[in-house]
Amino acid sequence: MNRTYLPDYNLAITLLGGQSFGWDKIGDTFIGFTVDRAAKIKREGEYILWQTYPVHDDWDWLSSYLRLDIDYENIIKEISKDKYIKSAIKAYPNLRILNQNFEEAFISFLCSPTKSIVGIRQCIRLLADKFGDKLVLDDREISLFPKAERLAQADINEILACKVGFRAKNIHEAAQKLMKEPVTERIQSLKLNEARTELMKFRGVGDKVADCTLVYGLGFNEITPFDVWGKRIMQKYYGFNEKAKYEDMSLWMKEYFNGYAAWA
Repeated sequence: MNRTYLPDYNLAITLLGGQSFGWDKIGDTFIGFTVDRAAKIKREGEYILWQTYPVHDDWDWLSSYLRLDIDYENIIKEISKDKYIKSAIKAYPNLRILNQNFEEAFISFLCSPTKSIVGIRQCIRLLADKFGDKLVLDDREISLFPKAERLAQADINEILACKVGFRAKNIHEAAQKLMKEPVTERIQSLKLNEARTELMKFRGVGDKVADCTLVYGLGFNEITPFDVWGKRIMQKYYGFNEKAKYEDMSLWMKEYFNGYAAWA
């Protein structure tokens, strides 16, 4: 395995915290899969040991995926606005945002409504086993995240068998739309509000799924997805009432955290 200096990066909460669902920790090693790569990463003091598959030693890909081009110290400085966020930064030090493939992030979060992280991870693994490409990672076979093309061609009952429930139709229709139209390229070229509008046209996409995709699949820093817990935090610490609109909280976060709401 390769050895690279990377002291200020919390692998556990970044890889397993719910922004990506293809990672496991086996012993002291993180093993993960995406739509076109798999990787092993292990912490060794201030260094990481790592390897990528099927293309070995692909630091360009891994450093991009881990989003190492970001000025993390500056972001922390920009969002350290009050005692609440400072406490969160202390509790979850060096939490980063990954740079994921757009279609992979989008389909992952289409699996997410009303499911826990554990439930989403299970669905993703079943979809990968059934529809994903296979590769050998050292001495074990691993399934990659399924390409949208493969999901578009699948029978919807095959998708249902992956325990996605009512989300099967949303996943199937989204994959078909991604294949029929140059949607991916168009969305990736749009500004935030335009991209959000395009995502909301898909069946089953509400505020949270759209914003998760924008942050984790398209790299927008200025918004944050709100689930029920996020809304409660806004009510408890920042004075919003129970009837506060999603878009009002989102706009406030964007302005308050200097365009880095996703990191707050």
